[in-house]
Amino acid sequence: MSRKDWTAPAPLEIERPRLPWWAMIPAKGLFIRAPLILAWALVRLLDFTARRVYRYPLALLGTTGLVVLGVRVGWWWALGTLLAVAVVMLL
Repeated sequence: MSRKDWTAPAPLEIERPRLPWWAMIPAKGLFIRAPLILAWALVRLLDFTARRVYRYPLALLGTTGLVVLGVRVGWWWALGTLLAVAVVMLL
């Protein structure tokens, strides 16, 4: 036998799917820990949102402004504003 035969991977050897930690908790434990999992997910969502607001404030303010304009005045006004800004930026 050559060394390659000993070091070759087994046939059909694939990587196992990685499950989140809460998927491996028994049902009773999951029921008890559900509020903690929900709080953890909300903290992660708030962190994600805060980072986006910090990193891209102009994009978020512009998008929010266009949505407010579209809801209050009309979507054609929002589209016109967006096109006007695009034309000014191209010039």
